[in-house]
Amino acid sequence: MGDIVERRMQNITVIKEGSVCMIKPAEVLLGVGDRAIFYNLTGDPITVMFPDVNLFGKNVLEINSEPSESLTVSQETELGSFPYSVFCHGINDFAHASLPRIIVYRK
Repeated sequence: MGDIVERRMQNITVIKEGSVCMIKPAEVLLGVGDRAIFYNLTGDPITVMFPDVNLFGKNVLEINSEPSESLTVSQETELGSFPYSVFCHGINDFAHASLPRIIVYRK
């Protein structure tokens, strides 16, 4: 029999409190093939930007009226730490977090 590989999902939520957007949690752990589900609870469009296109196969994720979008960690992703940023259009500023990042680990 072949190896059974468990696929995980991690939630990343963007919220707005007053005039500040925040990312919760600021750090998530994912393996290759796992999914990150981005929830936009700000009530406004957000843009999630990934400097390394290999992480999810794209650099930008736009979330408008839909409450969530999911992305799968690409097979081409190397292990390591991947910073990203979230721009909140409703406040015309980036979301606060102390270095938001996705850490890809070996399963």
